[in-house]
Amino acid sequence: MGIILGMKLKRIEIYPYGGCSKLEYDINIPLYKELLVLVMGPLTQIIFTYFIYHLSLVSDYFFLYSRLILLFNLLPIYPLDGGKIVNIFLSYIISFYRSLKITFNISYFIYITLVYLVIINKNKNLFIFLILISLGIDLYKGIEMGNIIFRKFILERYLNNYLFRKSKRISSLYKMKKGYYHYFYINNELVEENKYLKKIFTFY
Repeated sequence: MGIILGMKLKRIEIYPYGGCSKLEYDINIPLYKELLVLVMGPLTQIIFTYFIYHLSLVSDYFFLYSRLILLFNLLPIYPLDGGKIVNIFLSYIISFYRSLKITFNISYFIYITLVYLVIINKNKNLFIFLILISLGIDLYKGIEMGNIIFRKFILERYLNNYLFRKSKRISSLYKMKKGYYHYFYINNELVEENKYLKKIFTFY
């Protein structure tokens, strides 16, 4: 789906909790395209799992494992698909910066809750601990990359002439929304987005 939408496949990474396609694309692509790519992952897994199960090509254990991986992947924890989907839906209603912050806060809360439930569970499982450790490392890296992601979002807007149908009046960079062209209200004056960003990047 990513390739169909014009994205570049960089690599495929394998984790204890599943595989992940690393695609290269602008942060400012339309939200529906990003959502399509994310939804196709779980959808493909559902179709593939049920197809080979009903052909009796795999055991009940594999079927159960595949469903558990699917449900795990849909948890609202970044960088799982569930966490990324939450960020996309938040981006529809609030600024991109706030959507990142809230997504990471939700991810952190859910992750800590999972770790707590595993610790208090009497039936300890080493494999689950390894999955949580791997996920925790990825979540930490994602949170550390949050400001870099936001800066890339701004830089793309400066370097490229995106055509957005909707516009919005805002007062700071942190209120910029995906899919909107902005007018900055600065010192009782409206400044177009491209002129405002040009002034900022020229200054730095």
